[in-house]
Amino acid sequence: MIEKKNFGVMIALDPPDVKTVPLEKVVGSMKRVPTDGDTVKTAREIRISFGD
Repeated sequence: MIEKKNFGVMIALDPPDVKTVPLEKVVGSMKRVPTDGDTVKTAREIRISFGD
């Protein structure tokens, strides 16, 4: 997005698509990820730290 000069957006996975979402739509909202889910387990296996 930086290369396209498309600022003020975040990249989001909306299976099966990857899309941009304006930051105004996501500021103030939070999506929780289960700590016992596959996403977190995989991240920990490749040594990503969540500060805990």
